[in-house]
Amino acid sequence: MNWFGFGFNGFGQIDPQRHDEQKDIRVLSPVALGSFCACVQTLSRTGNALALPLVPGGYVASKPPFFRPLSLHLQAASLALGTEHAVLLTVSGTVYTWGHGSHGQLGQGTLVSGDEPQAVEALWGVPMKSVAAGGWHSACISAGGDLYVWGWNESGQIGLPSKGLREGSRRKEESIGETDKVKGNIKKNEGTTDVFISIQAFPALVDVSETSEINKVSCGSRHTAAITSTGDLYTWGWGLYGQLGHGSRCSSDEPKIVQFFTGVANGEGHAEIKVIKELKQQPLDEQEKEEDGNDDGDESGKKKKKKKKKGGRVQTDPPSIPICELYPSGVFPKGQECDYPLVQDGREAAWRMSSEEKRVLNQASEEIWNDFRQAAEAHRQVRGYVMSWIKPGMTMIDICQKLEDCSRKLIKENGLNAGLAFPTGCSLNNCAAHYTPNAGDTTVLQYDDVCKIDFGTHINGRIIDCAFTVTFNPKYDKLLEAVKDATNTGIKCAGIDVRLCDIGEAIQEVMESYEVELDGKTYQVKPIRNLNGHSIGQYRIHAGKTVPIVKGGEATKMEEGEVYAIETFGSTGKGMVHDDMECSHYMKNFEVGHVPI
Repeated sequence: MNWFGFGFNGFGQIDPQRHDEQKDIRVLSPVALGSFCACVQTLSRTGNALALPLVPGGYVASKPPFFRPLSLHLQAASLALGTEHAVLLTVSGTVYTWGHGSHGQLGQGTLVSGDEPQAVEALWGVPMKSVAAGGWHSACISAGGDLYVWGWNESGQIGLPSKGLREGSRRKEESIGETDKVKGNIKKNEGTTDVFISIQAFPALVDVSETSEINKVSCGSRHTAAITSTGDLYTWGWGLYGQLGHGSRCSSDEPKIVQFFTGVANGEGHAEIKVIKELKQQPLDEQEKEEDGNDDGDESGKKKKKKKKKGGRVQTDPPSIPICELYPSGVFPKGQECDYPLVQDGREAAWRMSSEEKRVLNQASEEIWNDFRQAAEAHRQVRGYVMSWIKPGMTMIDICQKLEDCSRKLIKENGLNAGLAFPTGCSLNNCAAHYTPNAGDTTVLQYDDVCKIDFGTHINGRIIDCAFTVTFNPKYDKLLEAVKDATNTGIKCAGIDVRLCDIGEAIQEVMESYEVELDGKTYQVKPIRNLNGHSIGQYRIHAGKTVPIVKGGEATKMEEGEVYAIETFGSTGKGMVHDDMECSHYMKNFEVGHVPI
């Protein structure tokens, strides 16, 4: 096995005979590496890379505390560490992230940081086989060979149009008089508006090769490398030190091929490649045999094409395949499972269950939970789809229409068996909830707006009710962080025999611990005390019980077999809402019998 490297060599990480810490030494074309590269990637006796930084019970970090525990329920398969964040892959193919999120590197749709591992919702239901983390960006590969990348794109490292790179290229073109030259898919002087991505906070699907799947991916500080199923190496991103291997110091926001390499490991300003095709050292007849794949003595000289391995069915972009067809076995992805809260004497609430309560849980049909999971997976994929295109300048009615069209496809709408659970709420700014733009509404989403989107899906009446907030101005990040933290607190506090008032008190305590600075003034985040969460029944969005988000509510307890929506509303205002504006939502009295239209 031979190794080749290219990029910055100031410390001798590529060529130990040619380095100087005081000089800017760059290796632009691949050169053979010596045995010293063992310090870059430790190999076991079988030649397989060890699964560091995972260790029993946790992982090893580069900064104190060096050992950091991981929850057992994560069942980690691999872990990638970025400069300020971590990306974990579970044995079931789910991706979790945590750490600093200021550049969107967590893939959660915001720039908020997180201390606890959180599943990347936009990837739920799409099994992943590997993950990678760069300086401030992340990547993963699906079981079907698709590459997803997210985070900072300052140097084009996530493979999307970078403003700095494109403008630099244009200035160079204009200096030589080529003002109409096409760069990628963007052309000047045709009246079109260029679209650039500086931060991609949601996972984006990147097309590296039109004919091959992606087998491996690695992220450097500000560049990325990927290996296809046919053994081709592609690199993109920051190229100042030649780390892209293209024979130049140019950066690129488009994946470009580097011939004859496989097996990638990136560093801050360099890359190491394990080579299986040796062009100069290998005798011609052996080279042809290896490329042709003729191990049986066939001397025809014809190159055999490897069949592309077909992976599991994956969702289209935009999403159009119903969830039931993505999972033909009828078994749908499980969501995050929370532990029972501890009671005062230290015992888990699960141990306090009576035999009657256990019987009720045992009788709960797996089909019912599978209905919930199918509806939840459709909801999750629609949320990710909406976040990929929603932007200022769109009319509110177009946003709702596009969302509901996708939701109907993924849930495979079918009368009372499957469909939308309620009208989509699309409320702006001081309008807290329950507003849908009626026909003729010309309201346009603006950059400074706070938009709340609330929609539901159901399978056989098992309803998923979930809302999320969209902002574009980063000044609202703290407000979103406060509400997210409060929601997670409410979920953690929920459980059998937990009093609803205790959940509300915990939510209020967390939310009011946050402050938001808007236009030079500081506001305490307040929960809206006359809005709350609620229990959900079959075909019944509000089933009778309410979950307050402030202290002082009812002491009613959660019971076994119940389903709840934990809803939190944070505000910089007085923390109260009142009825206003035109009516756009209607809810039928559940006790009234069916009346045909």
